[in-house]
Amino acid sequence: MTKPQGEELSKGCGQLEVTVAEDGRISLTALCLKTDSWEDYQAFKLLAREAGDRGDVKACRRYLRAALMCLFSHFEGVVNEITANKSIVVIGNSKSLSARAQAIGLEAGRRTRVPFVNFRLGKYLRDLVAHPGIEKAFRERGTTRTLNGCSVYEDLTMKTIQDLEGTVAPWIEAVCSAFGVERFPGQQSVDEFADALKELAPDATVDSRSRTQRDVDLQVIKRVSSATAEDEE
Repeated sequence: MTKPQGEELSKGCGQLEVTVAEDGRISLTALCLKTDSWEDYQAFKLLAREAGDRGDVKACRRYLRAALMCLFSHFEGVVNEITANKSIVVIGNSKSLSARAQAIGLEAGRRTRVPFVNFRLGKYLRDLVAHPGIEKAFRERGTTRTLNGCSVYEDLTMKTIQDLEGTVAPWIEAVCSAFGVERFPGQQSVDEFADALKELAPDATVDSRSRTQRDVDLQVIKRVSSATAEDEE
């Protein structure tokens, strides 16, 4: 039986889903795209690496494209939340991810050290995957070249993904810390719910399957309830 609970976890997060199995095991899952997109990214990156190791080029490219999209989903989720809730003044096109990220970095830099972030190549490759047929003028080291659909196959590699994560992830951590924004909403909520269940059944076991998913084995309650029922008979 699955019952999504009505409590909002955050503006960028959905609900806490509680699944109760017949054997007494309870699965707690926070429904949050911002958090799940990061875990999706990690999963697809691993699949891409495994496909590359076994020489499956087509599968490797497929997973790299998926990883790229998920990484930017997480990145933009953080940017959107901070822009919407922290009164960030964006100069220029307020819909531009680059402009919003720059504004956030400048404001956060007044509070803490924020590392330099350069995601232009990754962003252009993401745009090419999301909008097949477009072209992007990419300037690098004083030269400009045109990126198109073929560039996705040429420029999107495991190194590209790792380099992108290496520059984006520290920036995200820094700005989240500067503004007091929870990067992975739902993690605290599922832990608090699991702890509450543990108070009801101290012998219950809690397994962590991901940042936002916990399994709580409450078979001890079932056993106690069964024993009580037998005593009453």
